[in-house]
Amino acid sequence: MKLVDPRTVFGCKDRPWFDLLQIHIGREKFKRWIGSEPAVEWVDGLGDADYWIIEYDCGLQLSFEFVHACDGGHVCATEPNVNHAARHLVNWRWEISVYPNDAFKLDREWALEHFSKTMPELQRQACCQAWRQGDDGNPMTIGYPTSELDAKCLVHELESRGHKQIYWVENL
Repeated sequence: MKLVDPRTVFGCKDRPWFDLLQIHIGREKFKRWIGSEPAVEWVDGLGDADYWIIEYDCGLQLSFEFVHACDGGHVCATEPNVNHAARHLVNWRWEISVYPNDAFKLDREWALEHFSKTMPELQRQACCQAWRQGDDGNPMTIGYPTSELDAKCLVHELESRGHKQIYWVENL
């Protein structure tokens, strides 16, 4: 994982961000974990907020926003896949919660429609399946149909654990 300077993203309209998770820790604790100073921006009606962006090896970017006047923060991602975002926050699994499905429904629908031509992968959020070959030689699915990015990330995670099985991703 690597840090991305949030100031390079503020105001950028090239890519949508999807509100996915709440994180129930204080911004100071998060700052110590990340080991970096945040970018601080003014949020109309709320005041100052701290921002960090992390890009993972799989290409997923997560943005963390902590408004100074609030407890906790929220997490946005560059793909509308809650499970993929949560996979990268396994250390915080007890400290995150998923926004209800309808919380940002109109924002998600708008982004998916608006960016469908320039980012067709956003329309394919359940297009791939991770598989493994069992010890008996039979293939079996792993998890659920998901995005190509998430399926490849899952396969990489399993392979990095040193399992002897063969893993792969198939398009549905």
